[in-house]
Amino acid sequence: MAHIVTLLENETTNPAPQTRSELRAHEPKTNRRQKAVVAGIAAAAVGVGGTLIGAVLTDHDSIRNNYVEKGQLDIQLVGASPIELANAAPGSEVEMQFLVENAGTLPAKTVITAADIVGADLLGLTTSDWRVDDQAGTTYSDNTDLAGWQTGGLELTLPAHEHASVTVTVRVPETVDSEAWADVSDSATFDLSVDSEQLLDEPAGVAAAWTDTP
Repeated sequence: MAHIVTLLENETTNPAPQTRSELRAHEPKTNRRQKAVVAGIAAAAVGVGGTLIGAVLTDHDSIRNNYVEKGQLDIQLVGASPIELANAAPGSEVEMQFLVENAGTLPAKTVITAADIVGADLLGLTTSDWRVDDQAGTTYSDNTDLAGWQTGGLELTLPAHEHASVTVTVRVPETVDSEAWADVSDSATFDLSVDSEQLLDEPAGVAAAWTDTP
């Protein structure tokens, strides 16, 4: 009986906490510290302006098997042989024929000019007729004096894997003045120089022209 009275007195003297502050006062200190740590972590996760700094969604994809291969510039002269016009006289002529082939993978511009000329005065009395036949059967032709190959040249535009047939005819005109013929060099030699460069744009087909170099 005395024990029951004591419990009632304790409940009357120390009633159960009812308000939030009373609950906090009766909360163990250890539990309060744990809540403080959690609150601090939550506050640290909030950035300037209240933006939440945390994990973001990501994704990934890739383009595989990318490939780069260099192109080839390969111009070949097929069947070319030196021009030989021996014992020349007014009316003499000789023909030379060869193929200019683009065996590479890149479109090219090729210019054929004369180089290392000896006896240019004799060459000045000759003419050269050139003709270009492409694979489609189109013919291009022109005429110039042979010495003009020093300052100009036969220009060919060749797509990859295309070729052109070039015919050059060297002729001593019948109208050459006898005195002029007697005064020039007894002989002349020269090289035909073939220079090619890559074209940035793919040509539609073979083209040919005579070009003058300043």
